[in-house]
Formats: sequence, structure tokens, C-alpha cells
Amino acid sequence: MYQVPLSEGQISEGQQLIDRLRKEGMSVTAAAWEIKTESDQWDLYLVTPFAGEDGDIASAYRRIREVRQTMPDLVWIGPFQITVFGAPEPVGKAIVDAQRRYL
Repeated sequence: MYQVPLSEGQISEGQQLIDRLRKEGMSVTAAAWEIKTESDQWDLYLVTPFAGEDGDIASAYRRIREVRQTMPDLVWIGPFQITVFGAPEPVGKAIVDAQRRYL
């Protein structure tokens, strides 16, 4: 299956969103892009303590939606292309570990 490459626009807007979230008080511990091979769609994975240790991620998604709505110029990242993980979750932990190792 052909995979669509990650674009400079996606990378740039992802960083803009992370910067704005941090400016608005939402800690983002780590982030990564992941492609869904069945749809060739890139998703932005965010690791944040806002995901909650109790597994409640609704408040994190709510906050991201609020901040994203203040950024009407985002065209490369749709609202359903953002996935949130807590650092203790296996995926969250893997992203944090990978960034520590390679960045």
C-alpha cells in the first residue's frame, strides 16, 4: 500500500498547535506523528498529564478543541486527527522514551 508522506504543513501546524497549547497552560510532554496504513491518514499523538492518571481523557480533548478553535488557519490537522495519551499508558510511554532516546 502506498503511504502518503508527512508534509511540511502538517509538521509546522503540529508544532504551532503544541506551542499554543503550552502557551494556554496545557502541558505537552511529547508528541509524534503516526500514519494509519488503512487510510493513509497521519494522526498527531500528544502525550499530556491532562489525560489524567485515572484515564479520563475527555478534559484533554475538550481543552485541545477549545484551543484549536482559536486557530482557524489550521488546515493540515483535522479535529479527528489528534489522539491523546497519558504518560503512563503504553503508547504514551513509548513516545516519551523514543523522544528521549533520539532527540
